[in-house]
Amino acid sequence: MNFKYRPEIDGLRAIAVMSVIVFHAGFVVDYKNENFSFLPGGFLGVDIFYVISGYLISYLILEKLKLKSFSFLDFYERRARRLLPVLLLVISVSLAAGYILMLPRQYLDLSNSSISSLFFYSNIWFYFSDNYFAESSLVKPLLHTWSLSIEEQFYIFFPPLLVFFYLKKKNINNLFVILIFLSLLFSQFGSVYFKSFNFYMIFSRIWELAFGGLIALVHVRSKSEINFKYRKILEAVSFTIIISSFFIFDESTLHPSIFTFIVIFGTGVLIYFRNPDSIIKKILSLKIFVGIGLISYSLYLWHYPIFAFKKIKSNYLSDFDKLEAIFLIIFLSLLSFFLVEKPFRNKKLIKKKNFFLTILIAFISIFSLSIYINQTNGIPKRYSPEVLELIDFNYDYKKVYRTGTCHNVSIHKLKSKFFENCKFKINKNKEDVYIWGDSMAGHLFPGINEKYEKKYNIWQRTSGSCKPIIKKSLDTKKEKPCQKINNFILNEIKELQPNKIFLSAFWQTEDLYLLEETIKLLRNFKVEKIYLVGPSPRWHDPLPKILFKEYRIKRKIPEYLYDQNHKVFFKIDKEFEDFSKKNSIKYISPMKILCKSNYKCLTKIGKKADSMVNWDENHFTEKASIFIFSKVID
Repeated sequence: MNFKYRPEIDGLRAIAVMSVIVFHAGFVVDYKNENFSFLPGGFLGVDIFYVISGYLISYLILEKLKLKSFSFLDFYERRARRLLPVLLLVISVSLAAGYILMLPRQYLDLSNSSISSLFFYSNIWFYFSDNYFAESSLVKPLLHTWSLSIEEQFYIFFPPLLVFFYLKKKNINNLFVILIFLSLLFSQFGSVYFKSFNFYMIFSRIWELAFGGLIALVHVRSKSEINFKYRKILEAVSFTIIISSFFIFDESTLHPSIFTFIVIFGTGVLIYFRNPDSIIKKILSLKIFVGIGLISYSLYLWHYPIFAFKKIKSNYLSDFDKLEAIFLIIFLSLLSFFLVEKPFRNKKLIKKKNFFLTILIAFISIFSLSIYINQTNGIPKRYSPEVLELIDFNYDYKKVYRTGTCHNVSIHKLKSKFFENCKFKINKNKEDVYIWGDSMAGHLFPGINEKYEKKYNIWQRTSGSCKPIIKKSLDTKKEKPCQKINNFILNEIKELQPNKIFLSAFWQTEDLYLLEETIKLLRNFKVEKIYLVGPSPRWHDPLPKILFKEYRIKRKIPEYLYDQNHKVFFKIDKEFEDFSKKNSIKYISPMKILCKSNYKCLTKIGKKADSMVNWDENHFTEKASIFIFSKVID
């Protein structure tokens, strides 16, 4: 085959794989107290891979056809030797790691991912299961195989089509042009109207692979490219565009779409000009880039499982953790390249029969294990009954909050009469206790009810996202849902004049100024005692999930646990306590009741799962609510 090795193409591979790895590592930069992704468009590395792959595959086929030596069996054997050994290794290691680190539901999902990866339809599987950019996608070890599935699907239909056009002496130019035009048109339309489908499906990606194929066609037909006067400038501009795109593109950019064509065209330009005398080609041909490019396939396969399992294992990934993961990725990639990739590609070292027998055994083993995991729902017997109870914990907050009656969730779909179905016994001989706020007030109901029910009528008036603060006057006609609700509540309080009122919400420092107006109004309405309930401990993940991670690492569930968020909410707690003293109102601090001075907060009140303090990141369980108010002294 008349193909001279081009080190700059491996250099391009290096740029592509490094951008993807950095993107998935999730490095951020702090700008004006906001975190931004360091490389928001790093996912474009996959698109660069497609152009390179389309070029090399098309060049191989066309050269072989030109020499009348093309064989489908040889072609697909070559692809199998290139792709399957390391892929099967990574899937196997992922299943082994998943057995140790994953929840049954996560492990079940991994088994489905494994099967879809084996049969190269994982792009379809992940399309129906999750969004690529979603937070939950970060803990799916085989999510990245979607791109391999698209590539393999291309290898199934494209080579026969290309061979057919060649042998029938049809215009191959038309084949590439039609594929590029129709696929690009589809991707542009899809990027607007069905983004997820557009991202995952081959129809939106064919044009990227075909663009590389078109360049290969030009190269096969001509011994040299056009001697373009401004070639070096065009190369430099193209390279600059590619690198810039990594920083300009982000997950909100329509992709793949006409915008992606900029990157694809730039990649195509660098591949098209083969003379190695430009500064860009010399940079890409540096040993470091060529070396990374040579192991790029292993790097790509290993990087996502490592990041995913790091995320599953640890509650928080620091920059050091991410760098540690990258070093592990490089180490594993070097091992798999020299011990798996290179040997299996060598037809003299591993004969065809032995190769396919090895692959078949590995394939059947992985498939059988995946089926077993699937049939057992993730092998839950790996865990003790206590942990399984924790894993299966499902808190019925709607029942506890009295959602739909005393607690509003969908505030944009409310009837004109608020809380009309909130039924409870009214004893005229009892004084009234009033609960006002958002869901952070709703979760206090069990505790307030337990403490005061015998002596007071308990009025619950809570609505999701509606803080007990006044932003507009009562006379305003056009008000937002929360303002309408709060106006209703204020009128009810004015008429009822409850003895005690509890104000609670997901407080932020900026709420303090607005709270002053609420306090003034309540005093005007002759409310005897005003209780301000401060912020609650807020975990970075749902507490059940965190406790499971802790159990997995330490084999026990800690009574108290540190979280990086607690320090922030201790600060807010102090601000609200000072505000309460200044305004002479009673202050209740869940932070002080539940947490120690070292920012470690209580996780469980009893031994069973329902005794956890929180059922999500910051809302109390029924038992926690009761526990807190058992500590409140009037």
